[in-house]
Amino acid sequence: MIRYRHVNRPFTQGFILLDDDIIVETSGGYGESYIQIYNYKTGEVKKKVDLKPEHFAEGIAEYENEFHVLTWREKVVLVYDKDLNYVREYPSLSDGWGMINYVDDSFLITNGSAIGIEFYPNKGDRHVNERPFTCLGQQIAYVNELEVVGNQILANVFGQELLVYFNYDTLECEKIVSCPGLYRLNSEGIVQVRDFFSCECGVLMKIIFRVAGT
Repeated sequence: MIRYRHVNRPFTQGFILLDDDIIVETSGGYGESYIQIYNYKTGEVKKKVDLKPEHFAEGIAEYENEFHVLTWREKVVLVYDKDLNYVREYPSLSDGWGMINYVDDSFLITNGSAIGIEFYPNKGDRHVNERPFTCLGQQIAYVNELEVVGNQILANVFGQELLVYFNYDTLECEKIVSCPGLYRLNSEGIVQVRDFFSCECGVLMKIIFRVAGT
């Protein structure tokens, strides 16, 4: 495991590895939310933009050369260009936690319930599908951050030291990985981005972790 200084110690909510060196990340909190692009190896911040005080930044996804930032309770998605200039916003019609690019140019979001909500970017009033995350026939509440890994969706369950692999199409759980000691890292969640672990933190994290071989 390789550790790097976590630039600006964000309250991480969304995390995209753009290339081998560059991360785009959202940090949450009312009056404190921002989006930043930085080189995680050198610590150089290329750009950092504050959100409006009434917006709590959550998950982030990339679509058509733009970054779409989910908000927690505001039920809007904020859109930024590649240089982090604000472009527009549109309704999500749900609270937001995690978000990924999904099938046919749609997004899949979580909202703290057991339900995954699929919708098209810029058409937040059109929910394509809603279905539960399940494991052994039981719905799993508090599914939090999401990441596509191969033909599966990797997620953490808020408040649990677990990573869950869900079937990409059915959202049924296929594997559960125990992460004992996760809270000793001062985190409340964890999500894998390629070979990275991005911690959604209960406190502001000083470090990020890169895990070889994932």
